[in-house]
Amino acid sequence: MYTTIDFSILNKAIEENTIISTRFWIEDQTRHSGKTLPELIDSLFDWLNKHQTQKAFEIIAGIFQESAKRTDLERLQGFIKHWPHAQELMADLTLSIKKRTLD
Repeated sequence: MYTTIDFSILNKAIEENTIISTRFWIEDQTRHSGKTLPELIDSLFDWLNKHQTQKAFEIIAGIFQESAKRTDLERLQGFIKHWPHAQELMADLTLSIKKRTLD
């Protein structure tokens, strides 16, 4: 049975300013919600749009390390102008994604 995407752990990390392990978030959500990777990536952009903070950007970057594609980098680029340390994080993320994928 498919359910909605669970953002509770991401929301909690922002509310409590805690560090979370985002490594398996996509995998867990795919298994529990039945959503495809592109649907989950789109939902993460929607979530980031609602929570426009550097902490939210860091959370998304952690998830994208394992699951995003090069085309997702372009979409993410529009968010980094808001946060002072985002350029460095974006550079690390870009390198990681380009090493991992061709698309």
